[in-house]
Amino acid sequence: MMKLCIIGAGFGYSVHIPAVLKTKKFIIVGIISQKKIKGFKTFNTIDLFLESQSVDIFLIATPPHTHLDIAKKIIHLKKPIYFEKPFCKNYTEAKELNSLLKLNKIKHCIGYQFRYEIAFMKLKELILKCRIGEIKRINVDWLVAKEKRKDFSWKNHSKYGAGIELNYLTHCIDYLKCLTNFKKLKIYSYLNNNNLTKHKVTDSIDLIMTLDKNIIVNIRISNNLNFSIGHKIQVLGENSNAELFWKYPFDESSTHLRVCNKRKINYKLKRNDSLSVSDTRIKAIQFLWEDFYNVLKNKKNTNVPSAEQALEIHKHIKKIVTL
Repeated sequence: MMKLCIIGAGFGYSVHIPAVLKTKKFIIVGIISQKKIKGFKTFNTIDLFLESQSVDIFLIATPPHTHLDIAKKIIHLKKPIYFEKPFCKNYTEAKELNSLLKLNKIKHCIGYQFRYEIAFMKLKELILKCRIGEIKRINVDWLVAKEKRKDFSWKNHSKYGAGIELNYLTHCIDYLKCLTNFKKLKIYSYLNNNNLTKHKVTDSIDLIMTLDKNIIVNIRISNNLNFSIGHKIQVLGENSNAELFWKYPFDESSTHLRVCNKRKINYKLKRNDSLSVSDTRIKAIQFLWEDFYNVLKNKKNTNVPSAEQALEIHKHIKKIVTL
């Protein structure tokens, strides 16, 4: 088993730990955190951890503005690194970090886990099998309740990487790439409300753009609602329409995939499609960790999300927000 050090105890604790343990391929030898975590050794700093522990791989699951500095601190160890998304707080830092990883030949992956969601993989399979036909339009609605957080939280400050664009839209661009393999992206309209929020952080956007072959994409994202509506991906094709829907608590009962042709549903996700009954995010991240493990062991030629792909996403985000 590979010895894993987790840097950060937010998403790293709630989702990555159960996902990693389910793989049975890693042992968590330490967590870098200011708070104690039952059942695990915790260290206040990376230096304190390295003084007493050996390690095979790192997970950086801290706020995005810290990723570059942390990577610089550990990159000399030549160990693989899993970066939670967003990769960095902006395009400039993403470009620098991507170059560092290349220069030092560091094996790595980025946590774009939606491409590993079971229902999403089913949707992609339907597209590849031409059940939908040539894609004409994709609509994304990601509408969730406002998160309660303290004023000093990094999620309240755009300079630390907060906002819809880096924390939601990055996922959308990644899974659009998986579904369509687009090469070019053209923006027609982009609206946000960052001037209306208390901390000048975008919590609502409406985006219209086109991809290759004139695929129209409309993305609406908001995380300032009184209650969550859910996350929907609607793919409209020449033969049929597909719709994938998630909603908290991200379990089997709140995940739906259907394909409609002439008002008849000819495919729907069934209970025996192996959806996790607890949290589909954990299952998706488990799959990503297993894929990354296979890369590290040279067992399988996989397509884990890379820094190069993350840099391309940051480039698209920069283009969108400067429109």
